[in-house]
Amino acid sequence: MKRFLSIFLSTVLLLSLNAPAYADNLTTSTEEEISTVYGIPKSIFETLPTDIQSSLTNDIENIIDYSTQTTYIKVSHTDSGERISSQSTYQDYLKASTLSDPDENDWMRVQTSIINKGSYAQVSAAYTWLTRPAFRMNDVIGLSLTQGTIQDNTADGFYTYTTAKGSVTTEFSDTPSKFDYEGHGLVRKVVLAKPDYPVNSDFMFMKANIYKEGRSEGLNGTYGHQRVSMALSPSFNIDRSGVLSCVGVNIGMTYDQFKGYTSIAW
Repeated sequence: MKRFLSIFLSTVLLLSLNAPAYADNLTTSTEEEISTVYGIPKSIFETLPTDIQSSLTNDIENIIDYSTQTTYIKVSHTDSGERISSQSTYQDYLKASTLSDPDENDWMRVQTSIINKGSYAQVSAAYTWLTRPAFRMNDVIGLSLTQGTIQDNTADGFYTYTTAKGSVTTEFSDTPSKFDYEGHGLVRKVVLAKPDYPVNSDFMFMKANIYKEGRSEGLNGTYGHQRVSMALSPSFNIDRSGVLSCVGVNIGMTYDQFKGYTSIAW
């Protein structure tokens, strides 16, 4: 009897030691998949509210196939004050960040993703300011499809920024009326935070479900960065090529635009 009890207790102890390790591995694997598919780094995912974490975890469970593309954008400042946006590479960003003044240029990374879920698909874009943007006003993010249609009331996402005091996240699901649906596109304005402490990083994410139309799909993830103050609060439109426009505002004079793109065949 004592021998049996000893074996039983040893078995229970081994199981209890192995269970947490398995759970940790599962969590790490999930976070890595979310980072790969959506472009949300583990360092950001771990600071998000639990409802956002659960939503992202559930979203990647039923993936049939996906396509993702990462684009790096450099915004240069000329001596005359002109700003020039151009697509670049990760290697160029690393070189610039080590050899140049970090405030010389603004750098952003845009990761666009299309997820095939069978009867429908999901599109998303992650927008990461790799350097603090020169202006902190009212920016705009957008998704646009080359041929499909976005399903109404399926948009979600968040904006999170960090300071020396930690991170603060704004959930887009709390204000669903601030999404502007256009059938082929989706836009939302985001106010860059200006807290008492300097902002170390800004990260935005937006996703939505779409109807699958045709045998393929293309996605533009567009970002508009305001650099001139305005008295009015404009409403934005986005076309199928990912270009933002606004009635009554010369958007080229007030906003810098850049985008990422990815496509998939069903």
